[in-house]
Amino acid sequence: MSLKDDFRRLTAILFVAVIATFALKLWIGSGALADPRFGLTPGKLPPSIHAAGWLNGEPPTTKELKGRVHVVIAWATWCGICWNETKEQVQVYQEFRDQDVTFIGLTDEAGGDLPRVKQFVERTGIPWVNGYGAVETLRQFGVAESRPGVWVIGADGKISWNYGTPGELRDAIERAVKAAG
Repeated sequence: MSLKDDFRRLTAILFVAVIATFALKLWIGSGALADPRFGLTPGKLPPSIHAAGWLNGEPPTTKELKGRVHVVIAWATWCGICWNETKEQVQVYQEFRDQDVTFIGLTDEAGGDLPRVKQFVERTGIPWVNGYGAVETLRQFGVAESRPGVWVIGADGKISWNYGTPGELRDAIERAVKAAG
């Protein structure tokens, strides 16, 4: 073999690697690696948000959410992961609250569970609005039986990231904010 043959092989390998890397980035960006066990995947339209009642204020209207990035967080008082991740979610909220990003919490718990729901919101320091008794909305999001569920919804109204998608919540919000221009 000559040096020329080695150079051609190396060039071909590098070309294939570049194409494969580009294809993988497109595939990941399309949400193809999102895990459907975590509810609606990127590219899908989220349902309208409804709950039996609200804590920490009134929910934003569909009109108020239009053209804005928002984060929907499904949680439950019995979910250990929810308790553990709320601290980071509150930090992320603090970083993005002045950038037109709206956070909305949802739980299907209501009725007799309301004291525990209020206690969860207070103890975790969640400052955003939280809907309780959001059974149908969470079913439509695809997390009727599991928690947590987290979705970043872009200004275009479509889900751009969910809890089962590779990457971190903070990065997903940042990308959605940049895409919103």
